[in-house]
Amino acid sequence: MNNPNKKKYFDFLPSPFGIAIILTIVTLLLSIIFGTKVDSGILNKTVATLGFWNAGFWDLLAFSMQMSLILILGHTLAMTPAIDEAIKFFSSKCTNNTRAILIIAISTMIMGWLNWGLGLIFGAILVRKTGELAARNDWKINYGAIGAAGYAGMMIWHGGLSGSAPLTVAEPDHFLINEMGMLPVSETIFTYQNLLTCLVVLALVPLGLLARIQITGRSLNLPDFLDNDEFSNIEATTIREDEDSLGFEKSSVVAVLIGSLFIISSIIIVFTQSHNSASGFLNLNFINFILFGVCIIGQGSIWKFQKVATIAVKESAGIILQFPLYAGIMGIMKYSGLAELMSDQFVAWSTQSSLPIFTFISAAILNIFVPSGGGQWAVQGPILIEAAKSLNVPMGKMVIAMSYGDQITNMLQPFWALPLLGITGLKASRIIPYCIVIFGVGAIIYLVSLALW
Repeated sequence: MNNPNKKKYFDFLPSPFGIAIILTIVTLLLSIIFGTKVDSGILNKTVATLGFWNAGFWDLLAFSMQMSLILILGHTLAMTPAIDEAIKFFSSKCTNNTRAILIIAISTMIMGWLNWGLGLIFGAILVRKTGELAARNDWKINYGAIGAAGYAGMMIWHGGLSGSAPLTVAEPDHFLINEMGMLPVSETIFTYQNLLTCLVVLALVPLGLLARIQITGRSLNLPDFLDNDEFSNIEATTIREDEDSLGFEKSSVVAVLIGSLFIISSIIIVFTQSHNSASGFLNLNFINFILFGVCIIGQGSIWKFQKVATIAVKESAGIILQFPLYAGIMGIMKYSGLAELMSDQFVAWSTQSSLPIFTFISAAILNIFVPSGGGQWAVQGPILIEAAKSLNVPMGKMVIAMSYGDQITNMLQPFWALPLLGITGLKASRIIPYCIVIFGVGAIIYLVSLALW
């Protein structure tokens, strides 16, 4: 057994909130030094940069609510009895490292492709359940590795059904509608190239993690966390009855009726509104709306839905608090010209064949500072679309190239790992070595895909 007090290579890492603060300071300094849209002089640049930070801090409030809802509702769906039973079934099969990595990584990435919030929370709870069973049964499980496997859905999500950029450009009133028109998901998410790429990711990422474990040759015992009350309420089944609650709020019939209204309304939208393709209705609002109904039905009562969603909000607090910080960083990069400067430089180096590759690289770098797919598209989209038109590169390919770059560095940026870290009791330093492996495997797959597309 490894010494739990032994220092690891990545123990020096600050907390995710600390990383957000560091990135904010770095971006402020970069704007003061390299900003192209501010007056000359250190004092003038400093004053202007602080103004950009303040303005950007509030720029993404509507989008932040969309993202928070998709995470909270995804969490709530993962805690419905049906999904909870599926998680228990999968975790019971994770009796060793090989099984655990294969089951957790593949199932989490499938869930993440369907919905990033669902995948993130499904993976976190699956890792937690597997850890509990391993501790009880003395299975030798590498907890850091399976924690990374449970986070792997965040490196495939943007090419899936909840991808921010593909869904944004599929809306009839998106902010670049005059420059590129409405782009249906049949030209982004549902292209055979993207679907094939996602299948290759599903196959090779678990193998990369298994190879990493084989190289280290270690199987780690789990920390003793079973008696930690901090996690005692992560399951819907632990919620106590509230005597003051109104009777109708506990009625399963009312839950089905209310939930069905959400679902029926969504179906009506699908068949009554005009779209460029059969899948053109897919956007963030549609997904959140239908998730709302499914979660109410799945929890069995309005009362239980509220209680479980409250737990989900608690686990999402770190992200909700950090979103304005990253919006502020985005504001600095956008208004100071830093993002445009970086994107323009990559575009200047590009040809028709290399533009998607450089788009992928620039998006991957920018995601470190702006870990929001939709926010990143807002910054990069106008530049990339103009470049695509000038070099005659398909718009759909450009959207997917940015999506791939945005999602891959989630493996290096712990912002979205906060719910998983909270639920599993892991530190970021324990999953980063394995996330780096996922990053490497995924980056190779995406670059090859874009080169051959």
